[in-house]
Amino acid sequence: MRVLVLGVEKMTHLDPAVAAGILGGRENAHDSLYGATLPALGGLVTRAYLERHNVPESALDAVAIKNHHNGSLNPNAHFRTPITVEQIENSPLVADPLKRFHCAPVSDGAAAALFSRDDGAVTLTGWGRGLDTPLFQDRVDPTRFRATADAAHTAFAMAKCEPAGVNVVEIHDAFTSFELINLEDMGFFEPGMAWHALTDRRLDIGGDVAVNSSGGMKARGHPIGATALSGTAEVFAQLTHAAGARQQPNAAVAAVQSVGGVSRESYVFVYEAG
Repeated sequence: MRVLVLGVEKMTHLDPAVAAGILGGRENAHDSLYGATLPALGGLVTRAYLERHNVPESALDAVAIKNHHNGSLNPNAHFRTPITVEQIENSPLVADPLKRFHCAPVSDGAAAALFSRDDGAVTLTGWGRGLDTPLFQDRVDPTRFRATADAAHTAFAMAKCEPAGVNVVEIHDAFTSFELINLEDMGFFEPGMAWHALTDRRLDIGGDVAVNSSGGMKARGHPIGATALSGTAEVFAQLTHAAGARQQPNAAVAAVQSVGGVSRESYVFVYEAG
């Protein structure tokens, strides 16, 4: 049996304000009624996370710089030009403390994956789904993504794998702070500690675990309906050692994470070479 999965999104024909309103409504109609857009909620999460764990705002810049560098190596990325700290600092404020270069772009895109029961070059070994409260205001801890933690726990248990055994991960980074939070909630680091690995270059291609080697949503692009499959395409290239200049040398186990809204719903998939 074979299943062809397609993801397609066309977004750039809309005014950005219209697109933001549509996406905000997908998170929660109640929150949207009071003007809580996804960037606004992302800013609330980010500020709370930085203050609770004493994470410097420069960590937000470092994620963007890393991912834009990776995007410069990806011929399919929306943005293929590295960026600097100065460009980030001079970009407009979107939702404090998030600036334009801390946010994923509005993108068009498409991706496809063919799944089969037959033996192949890459095997899906585990997957999991997690949910959080429908209303953002009801979350016990706004600095954690419970849905991501639950999805990752299930996926890694099914795959009989620990996060430490993963070489490549494509992770949700609609806002740069979300990359750090999701890494922690997936079990790669303790809360508030991912930024240390980031600044030590351990999340770079060639480091302990290549995070968003494609450029992530931040630079590869964020066409909503195709984002998760875009991550799947990236880890397939990594696990078959066909990623070219962005190849993670030891790629044998990879994970893909995708969420809906501000991690109201989260999915994690684990793949292995061979």
